[in-house]
Amino acid sequence: MRKLPVVVLVLTLVLTALLAGQALYEWEWSRAMWMTTAFVAVEVALVGVLVLSRLKRLDERLEELSRADPVRPRLVEARPPVRDHFAWLREEVTRTNVFVTMVVGGGVVLSGVLWVIDQIAQRTVTPSRESRLARDLHTIAPPADGLVPPEGVLIAEDLGEGERDDLWLLLTGRPGPGSAP
Repeated sequence: MRKLPVVVLVLTLVLTALLAGQALYEWEWSRAMWMTTAFVAVEVALVGVLVLSRLKRLDERLEELSRADPVRPRLVEARPPVRDHFAWLREEVTRTNVFVTMVVGGGVVLSGVLWVIDQIAQRTVTPSRESRLARDLHTIAPPADGLVPPEGVLIAEDLGEGERDDLWLLLTGRPGPGSAP
């Protein structure tokens, strides 16, 4: 394992931890989030480098052990041939490739099933159900005259007369009841 990448990753890990701590101390949340994200990324990279180097050493040890074993070459020779599970996907001139045909056919069948479901859904909604739904939704409908209060309603008790008229003009677009014509 090369030491330089590990040293650089460890130094980066320490630096991002210090910068994240400083950002948290100064209440700079955005920078703290970026530094902790960088910290986690460097931590994952460091773990990846260490795990891969360990796996490489294990592979080398297994290779050494297999070279010393006299029975292993005979076992390798006696293995059955490797089966190609996806040979049917390879393009050959002598046979028809069915993969695309199956995908397109599946799409056509799925479209047909969805069309039938759509037709059933359209037929099940009747005008009586729509009118019942409208009746049920009427209770939560907004008022027919809108959300602006009528002219006789006091808009804000703590506003002065001139401010109340200005607010009325802003809300309704008409001069307030107390304003002079």
